Amino acid sequence: MAWSNTALLGPQGQVEYVIATGIDITDQEKSEAALRESHERLLVVLNSLDAIVYVSDLETHEVLFVNDYTCNIFGDIVGRPCWQALQTGQSGPCEFCTNDRLVGPDGEPTGTVLWDFQNTINQRWYEVRDRAIRWVDGRLVRLEIATDVTDRKNAERVLRESEEKYRLIFENAPLGIMHFDAAGICTACNDYFAGIMGAPKEKQVGFDTLRSLKDPRMKEAIQAALSGGTGHFEGEYTSVTGKKTRSLRADYNPIVSNDGTVTGGIGVFEDMTDRKRLEEELSRAQRLEAAGRVAGQIAHDFNNLLSPLTAYPDLVRLECREGDPTLPLLEAMQAAAIQMAEINQQLLTLGRRGHYNLEVLSLVRLLDTLLEGMVFPKTVVLEKRFAPDLLPVKGGASQLDRVFTNLITNAVEAMADMGTLTVTARNVYLDSPLKNYETILRGEYVRVDIIDTGTGIHPQVLNRIFDPFFTTKKTDRKRGSGLGLSVVRAVTEDHEGYLDVASRPGQGTTFSLYFPITRETPSESTDVVADIPTGTERILVVDDDPIQREVLTHLLTKLGYVVQSVESGEGAVAHAAEHPQDLLILDMIMDGIDGTETYRRITKTYPAQRAVLLSGYAESARVVEAQRMGAGAFIRKPVTFETIASAVRHALDR
Repeated sequence: MAWSNTALLGPQGQVEYVIATGIDITDQEKSEAALRESHERLLVVLNSLDAIVYVSDLETHEVLFVNDYTCNIFGDIVGRPCWQALQTGQSGPCEFCTNDRLVGPDGEPTGTVLWDFQNTINQRWYEVRDRAIRWVDGRLVRLEIATDVTDRKNAERVLRESEEKYRLIFENAPLGIMHFDAAGICTACNDYFAGIMGAPKEKQVGFDTLRSLKDPRMKEAIQAALSGGTGHFEGEYTSVTGKKTRSLRADYNPIVSNDGTVTGGIGVFEDMTDRKRLEEELSRAQRLEAAGRVAGQIAHDFNNLLSPLTAYPDLVRLECREGDPTLPLLEAMQAAAIQMAEINQQLLTLGRRGHYNLEVLSLVRLLDTLLEGMVFPKTVVLEKRFAPDLLPVKGGASQLDRVFTNLITNAVEAMADMGTLTVTARNVYLDSPLKNYETILRGEYVRVDIIDTGTGIHPQVLNRIFDPFFTTKKTDRKRGSGLGLSVVRAVTEDHEGYLDVASRPGQGTTFSLYFPITRETPSESTDVVADIPTGTERILVVDDDPIQREVLTHLLTKLGYVVQSVESGEGAVAHAAEHPQDLLILDMIMDGIDGTETYRRITKTYPAQRAVLLSGYAESARVVEAQRMGAGAFIRKPVTFETIASAVRHALDR
């Protein structure tokens, strides 16, 4: 009961009555007790959470309540602004405060706002849930519950870093990598794999390997991986997507989940095409070298035995009367001996391998003389295309004559004496190795092409055509010895040259020969032509290729100039600073700084510096940039005597 007594006073101020009032407050006491118990239970729950729990005023940001977990981290912060108590370095409400998102235009709570941030006091990461609630006095306040997710964040960061490392390895590995799911469908691949297949990655992803692959060996290898084992494939493979044939080696392994289920597989591919090609080149070279040694030994003895067969018929013929039936037999015997001598000469060429005198030659004159002396069927059209500035080579005239004769004769026979025979010769400069029938190294060459419109060469035969004693000529035609192309290959190698062949059945054949150029002048042209411009100025040659430096120095010195050379752009800048030059000859592509950057640095000291630009590539944006700064002519390699003389004089005189 809640009891109260009230005194009623009389006129004189004395107590006349007492009013006693008793109110039954049993239900109220029960409600307050229940409320206290509920409050205590709520506090127990809130204080048991391993999370920051606090309540703050939406307007003043004053902290109204915190749980024990929050107090343990930040202390007793009730009554302080939340931005001051829970953050560091704040002079006002946080810029990421969510208060304006907790209450809608109608003044009612909008619901929970979920976000995460890194606390500026303890540097821990928290996942935060904010919402507006009605406080005990009826006002709207912010309730925030923040769970520490630092360990999860760190684990996610480690996972991301691991995934990024794998992605980098996956994308940049010098091997083709392809993922496929449990149904054998490609789910991912790298650029190297796409290059092997000859089609973009977008076309590879989604490819059904088990249904679309035509090679049963590769299917079996994939199925082995999907069965939990390993699969292996090695051999020639033609891509279904890119229609590209490569020599491949592939290893397949399963991807297994934690419960042991095979969820897919991974294939690692190595493109063996270049390696196979190099192995074939080495094998061909070894076969030719071995055959050459044997042929040379045989030919040495064989020559002695041929002498009687070629000489005695003439002696016997003198003893015979006109009309003697022996004479035709002598003619046939001597003709056969001469043909045998020709074969033996090819054996000697094959076995001698470079033991002959070399001279400076003009291939234009050699080819012109050779073609004028050959008799072609009227049904064969001969086309000659010789560059007017063809550079000389160093070689044996008779051996090169034999090379071109063999190739031209074969070309005419391949056309069955009907078609077009094209012979071309031009200067070429290779800035990087050329990988065709054989690898042709970087350098300056005269390239001679013998092109026919004949039957072509079958791919299965193409790899054997340079083998000694191998021939495709039938017995119903003049059968060859099988030495012609072997001699071509041997002589070309003796001249430090290279041989390339391209052919398709029914579309003709092209034999391309690359002979290194020489800057030496043929004997009949040793003097400088009178109309070639000369000079005495100072010239600095800048090129990272020692051969180019030597060639240019030789040419320019011959023209009368004072020439020095350096091997890099950095060296040119340092040299020009101490020794001013009238003209620079700059290679555009060098290790270190290129020709344009070299010119830029030198013109900072000498703004009027003249220069000539040189490169094996076509004119580029860097060339244009250098010319915009004041550089002169651009010359493509290989240079000729007349070209360099004219360009230098023009640059100096302008």
